[in-house]
Amino acid sequence: MDYVNSMNGLNSKLRKMPKPNEFLLKHLMDVAPKSTSHGVGVKRVMATSNEVGTPITQIAHTLLRKGEVVEEHFHPTMDEHFFFLEGKCDVNNNGDSFLCKKGDYLYVPSEKSHKLTAIEDTIMLTIGVAK
Repeated sequence: MDYVNSMNGLNSKLRKMPKPNEFLLKHLMDVAPKSTSHGVGVKRVMATSNEVGTPITQIAHTLLRKGEVVEEHFHPTMDEHFFFLEGKCDVNNNGDSFLCKKGDYLYVPSEKSHKLTAIEDTIMLTIGVAK
């Protein structure tokens, strides 16, 4: 599958902004890919706080290509959750290294520095939650 160029056409039932207490339904391939804020990788944002009205800043299906590096950074007001769907990724926190692979879940609290290095093409679900 070509992650960046695959789109199935928009679902006619898809709403950009659901009404309060309504479901939000999107299909992965109906969401246009975009660059991450870190300048590497590509993500498809499945939901944002504006769409669901919760502290979730975003839920994204994210691809890092082998060799891509998300440089060390931290989020002062957001916890990050990663669920690894494919590939292998090294996550570094102040010298402590974690090898994350398919099936692994990683929680990174706000204000904790972290760096990601894709050892293989890596697909993960990333969830940001505002504090």
